Amino acid sequence: NFYHTAEDYGWLEDMKALKYFYFGSTSWDAVGIPSELNSLIALEQFDCSYTYWSEGPISKDSFSDLIFLEYVDMGDNIYNYEANRPNGEAILEAFSSDLLPSLDRLYFDNVRFVDENREDRTFSMDFVSKMTNVIEAWFDFTKFSGGLPDLPENLRSFSVVYCGLSGDLSNLLST
Repeated sequence: NFYHTAEDYGWLEDMKALKYFYFGSTSWDAVGIPSELNSLIALEQFDCSYTYWSEGPISKDSFSDLIFLEYVDMGDNIYNYEANRPNGEAILEAFSSDLLPSLDRLYFDNVRFVDENREDRTFSMDFVSKMTNVIEAWFDFTKFSGGLPDLPENLRSFSVVYCGLSGDLSNLLST
């Protein structure tokens, strides 16, 4: 496997018809998730899990305009925690149903957020409440703070093993 890198992702604009963008488990390098990803306006599935598309921020614009995006796997990566984005929640608010109305599967397992000193940072999972169309969301081994969020009604598969969450599960169980 060769090591691939690019500094300019403007070429993504030439791929507007691309529907499936899989490069998980490769050595393709990028500093975080580049904002040019939003040029792929027909994109339905995106997988950059276990790659070098990490070690940087998730641009707040990366997922804007991707209204057909149904599937996202960004697991097994490390991203920069940006102190100017309150509680780090804004990092994942990009996945709200308002911005991504078609998103129904999100895999964000074994993801670390680190500050400028490479220290782990955690934040609330409240953003999950805004993902009203998601039916499956996995966050195993990704550290969060606080308790379990209010879960969307459509959610059928939710995994948060070893996430550092606390709280009472009884309000999540229906009879």
